[in-house]
Amino acid sequence: MKRLSLVLMLLIIGSCAPPPLVLNNRGNLIKLAPGMSKEQVLQNMGLPYRNDAFTADTGTLIEVYFYQTEARWVGIANSSDGYKYETTPLVIVDGGLVGWGWSFYEDTTQKYDIKINLD
Repeated sequence: MKRLSLVLMLLIIGSCAPPPLVLNNRGNLIKLAPGMSKEQVLQNMGLPYRNDAFTADTGTLIEVYFYQTEARWVGIANSSDGYKYETTPLVIVDGGLVGWGWSFYEDTTQKYDIKINLD
């Protein structure tokens, strides 16, 4: 019985840890710097979970790479709120990294009047 309890405790504790991909992405975010090229970002971070690209009315190319940086939350994983809790957006303008995070992303989409459906 003690052995079963120990196994159950280890399973519960182990299931609370973030997956390796999440930990890797979190660690790689620290290595980013504004002005990095798109190629440098991809080399550092690897392939994104999702990416979107838009051309603003001004002709500016805006690319957004979403990387999973949180474990999935039960019940909200497929909603836009869940998406915001799980990922970190990286914003690339005309081939260079200009910033990351949801506040920066939202400021950029407002600046260029871009409407994005995250569902």
